[in-house]
Amino acid sequence: MTSTCCSGSSNPTAKRKRGRQPGSKNKPKNIPVANCMPQVATLHQHVLQIHAGGDVAETIAAFARGCRNFGVCVLSASGPISAAVLWEASPYPSTLTFQGSFFLISFMATFLPGGSEGSMAVTLAGPHGQVLGGVVAGPVVAAGKVIVVAATFASSALHRFGAVNNTSEIKLRHF
Repeated sequence: MTSTCCSGSSNPTAKRKRGRQPGSKNKPKNIPVANCMPQVATLHQHVLQIHAGGDVAETIAAFARGCRNFGVCVLSASGPISAAVLWEASPYPSTLTFQGSFFLISFMATFLPGGSEGSMAVTLAGPHGQVLGGVVAGPVVAAGKVIVVAATFASSALHRFGAVNNTSEIKLRHF
């Protein structure tokens, strides 16, 4: 008669299975991933031309209001600017008006579908190489022909990601 205390079986020819049990392997971590697969015909490009004396900010805002069921995102803009009203970054919020000869380096604006209020920011270059910019608080007046490339999109998916706190891993270096 054979002993069953170590082999777990009374059959002397049965082999003991080795390794992990089926299904016990490391499972993939649940990492949030945004689905960025394009939908059919959801992004349409538009070119806006604003002539001298026109308000670039108001033209973009009016275009976005006309696209009530669509979101609008400004992709690029360029051209001469004669005046811009921007929010001042200070403890006491106020506006600053810049007048002179500027060149539009970038114009960022986003309006989500449903007619929500958008946000606009501008970066300008002065005639002597100075760069200024900020959040648009009033008119941005074109001094010549300004070209704006914008895109409209039918719907947007909101992806929320948790904040990653890696402060324990950050080591400050002083140079």
